[in-house]
Amino acid sequence: MDIEELVRQVPRALNPFARLIRRAVRADPPLPLVPYAQVEVLRVLEDTPDLSVRGVADMLQLAPNTVSTLVRALVEVGYVRQTQGHGRSTRLRLTATARDVIDVWDERRAAVLHGVLSRLDPADREAIAAAVGPLLRLQEALERARESASPATPSVRATGAES
Repeated sequence: MDIEELVRQVPRALNPFARLIRRAVRADPPLPLVPYAQVEVLRVLEDTPDLSVRGVADMLQLAPNTVSTLVRALVEVGYVRQTQGHGRSTRLRLTATARDVIDVWDERRAAVLHGVLSRLDPADREAIAAAVGPLLRLQEALERARESASPATPSVRATGAES
């Protein structure tokens, strides 16, 4: 496959995965419906507690006012607790309820993937296992490219459309 075809096929192959996994995890019995953007905030706080709204926004590459809205919703449902930091800053932490929900999501995701992977042909499982390393390196390269992009580079946030 040449690079132009690879550029077209990689997103087609990878984009549906997170959505399909989320749907399977939420299916039975139903879990609380938490929008994916809020889940991303929870995952950041799981990995890095005591961040400010701006810290979460920086990590997710989102506008602080967007993250503030997401955090407000998470506080209202009892998944995030705000504590006073230094000066006027507020620090964010997951609640025990949020940790419990994340644990259930993680267990269900593992069960879904285990079930599906176990039904695949062993050669397909080996090919998927062999692809994990290169996909992680692709992710790292994309993150480095984003970090080194100049402020003049068009983006979804700046222009409203992908360039």
